[in-house]
Amino acid sequence: MRACGCQASPRWRGMPRNVIMLCLVFIVASAVGACAAATTPLVRQTPTLPPATSVATPALPTLGIDAGYHSVLDLRNTPNANPNNGEVLSGSFFASKQYTILLACMGSGKVEIAYAPQGTYPYTCTPTPRITSVHVGTQQNPPAMQQIQVTVTSSGAVTWQMRVEIQN
Repeated sequence: MRACGCQASPRWRGMPRNVIMLCLVFIVASAVGACAAATTPLVRQTPTLPPATSVATPALPTLGIDAGYHSVLDLRNTPNANPNNGEVLSGSFFASKQYTILLACMGSGKVEIAYAPQGTYPYTCTPTPRITSVHVGTQQNPPAMQQIQVTVTSSGAVTWQMRVEIQN
């Protein structure tokens, strides 16, 4: 008989204590594993965003070259480079035949093209991109054969491109 007054069960009497402990550890581990397997894993949903919608940004239309003409001068501004003070760009070409000044412009402001010595062309840009043109001379009455100085001045928040094309 033991000190506690209880008698050891005849089943456990012949087993070493290590085997008994190993069996108890196995039973507890199995029970914990079964509980862990029975729990449902927590799935965290990531919020789904609607597909991005592309907003079309208006762009300047391409200035083509008319049949029977070739380009002699191209100028374009840097959009919003200095909207408070405006921007001035210039170039020159030699007018030997009739020529056309093409201007593509968009935004909120003004563009003025001075083509000396012939004249000046003021233009008010709109948010919708547009192309406008000025024809100088005709086949019967071409402009004088001379150097033409072109100066483009812009003010406001505008984007523009200017091309001069001359008849072949």
